[in-house]
Amino acid sequence: MESFARYLLDTNICSYIAKARENGNILNHRVQAHYRRHADRVFISAITVRELHDWIVLPDTPDWQRENARALLAELAVRIVPFDTEAEALALKIADDLQKRGQKLEMADIQHAAVALRGGFVFVTHDRHFDRIMGLVHVDWVDLPVEDDSETP
Repeated sequence: MESFARYLLDTNICSYIAKARENGNILNHRVQAHYRRHADRVFISAITVRELHDWIVLPDTPDWQRENARALLAELAVRIVPFDTEAEALALKIADDLQKRGQKLEMADIQHAAVALRGGFVFVTHDRHFDRIMGLVHVDWVDLPVEDDSETP
């Protein structure tokens, strides 16, 4: 049965998609295939938009990756989820919970998780450290074969 989940992409997943457009790496193409399969239910956060813009302006980013990242941003321009005051409050609670458990994450990662949790999204990331955030549903499209994504939350 096809899932009707909504997906929020981490910046690292966006980089896989951008790199797949010109690069023959199988993992990049796998991520892009998942993206295309679920395109009508894929979103990015305002945090990811900022991080992608930061990546675009890096001097060592190849021109083709810059253009592909810009194209991805244009495709998802109507599906940008804001980091609002409710997400900010949730991020602070997550940070407090992590601190009480003696764990740490970068604030940008906590903010990504807060946006995903607040919006009821499945967070798509290749970073394992998101396991530390209680209640966050996440999936890794890099490791999930395309023909077997019936188990994708």
